[in-house]
Amino acid sequence: MASLLGRSGTCPTWRRSPTCAHTLVVGYGNPLREDDGIGWRAAELIERKIEAEIVYSQQLLPELAARLAAASLVIFLDASLEQEPGGVQCRPIQPEEPGGWSHHLSPGQLLGFAKQLNGAVPAAFLITGGALRMELGDQLTEAGQRAAERMAEVATSAISLMTL
Repeated sequence: MASLLGRSGTCPTWRRSPTCAHTLVVGYGNPLREDDGIGWRAAELIERKIEAEIVYSQQLLPELAARLAAASLVIFLDASLEQEPGGVQCRPIQPEEPGGWSHHLSPGQLLGFAKQLNGAVPAAFLITGGALRMELGDQLTEAGQRAAERMAEVATSAISLMTL
């Protein structure tokens, strides 16, 4: 797995910013489908460590755009079956055209809506954790738990750096 994490454990494109006053963390997925709940678990761990607005959602909805528009930094947390189970990747997100109206959006499409509302977009990153299984169940696998913990570490470090 090619990791997008820098040596310090944060996204290499994260930079300290004196304007990062409001951080929004969006943990999404389905916590009743085993490792699909990785994003929720990572958000729970972050909530225990730092002060940030935390949103839990089963999917990214247009209704979240106003919250993104009001933030200076947004961290999206999600599970991925396209990664090695337990692994973590991070990448910056740029706004995309939302396209047709839908109740299922990508992080980039949601940023596109935020840009339409605010004229500008916050710094945004997607941190994904490799899922082993997404069957019915309310517990993460061991690999899913490892991924959630590492995702929370990466996000917490980055938020701390950007909000100094």
